Amino acid sequence: MKDHQAELEAVLKEFAASYQAKADELKKEAPNFEAADATFEKADEALGKVFESEKLLPPSLGNQVN
Repeated sequence: MKDHQAELEAVLKEFAASYQAKADELKKEAPNFEAADATFEKADEALGKVFESEKLLPPSLGNQVN
């Protein structure tokens, strides 16, 4: 996986951005999580592609974490 260091770091930034967006939305009277969820899904798909490139089963963090 060390050949994918840059990709993995980018994925982590996307996950962090998703959770930050959710935290920001929670401060609003009528939160909308659509953008945060889209960012999370994009990161989850990118992580899956890294796993698949290493011939591993891709995780689904959305199902495991949220």
